[in-house]
Amino acid sequence: MLLSDKARGHTALERHHHKLARAAKRRRSGGNPKAIYAFKAWDEIAERMKTSDPRVVLLDFDGTLAPLRKDPTATKLSQRAKRLLRRLAATKGVTVAIVSGRSARTVRDLVGLDQIGYFGLHGSENIKNSPDISLEERRALQSAKRWARRGLRDFQGVGFEDKGLGFTIHYRGAGNAAVRGASQALLAAMAPLRHALNIHNGKKIWEVLPRQIAGKGFAVQKMVAQFPTTAGVLYIGDDEPDEKAFAALDEHITIRVGKSEATHARFYLRNPTEVLQFLSKLGRELQ
Repeated sequence: MLLSDKARGHTALERHHHKLARAAKRRRSGGNPKAIYAFKAWDEIAERMKTSDPRVVLLDFDGTLAPLRKDPTATKLSQRAKRLLRRLAATKGVTVAIVSGRSARTVRDLVGLDQIGYFGLHGSENIKNSPDISLEERRALQSAKRWARRGLRDFQGVGFEDKGLGFTIHYRGAGNAAVRGASQALLAAMAPLRHALNIHNGKKIWEVLPRQIAGKGFAVQKMVAQFPTTAGVLYIGDDEPDEKAFAALDEHITIRVGKSEATHARFYLRNPTEVLQFLSKLGRELQ
């Protein structure tokens, strides 16, 4: 969902809050009717992964392998998660990679395993290669960063994270007034830069990225194309950018973390704890 100017009488922030309220109501009334609880469909998922060759496991990081934090710099991956990833990656015929909105190097430092792949900025970069961004977009991005560093100081609880070829504004620890003010300030500052940059909504974040960064849908299609058509592909993610990956992988196994009012994923898990339980069970099945 793009953060945009007023439409139908609501700001993007207001529409986002309405969406969250509707989703909460939906959860209270029985959850998402479209996606199936992954453990209830375990036999189907396990059989497909066991009979496929090779197997490809693609995972988001924040909100999927590790719980979301108010301060993203405080995020740590548990030792249990590292053990599960190491065991899964060591399994014959299995490739494991993390596809994150963070930079590839940041995710590698957080995970600390050499056996898996790291793709950052929604799959547009890896440890060795960065996306080809135009000079116009680079200049627009630098201008936006300069504004963000000084323009967000007055909004308590709103934070700035530099990701190199993009940046994120976090508002998980901010009050409603600060979020509304930051949203309006960001829209105004970005208006003259729309030709070069996009603003994307996530879970209590806004991400500013060059338009040439196509997102996780394009990225995972490119990754999967490197494997034979017999590959069994599993993708797990928790946020709006992951929806593009779910849609792109509609013939594969896709799992949304947390129930969503509307998702392209076929299955869901409730939280990162269940993701680790799922990966543990999968690891045993594939041994």
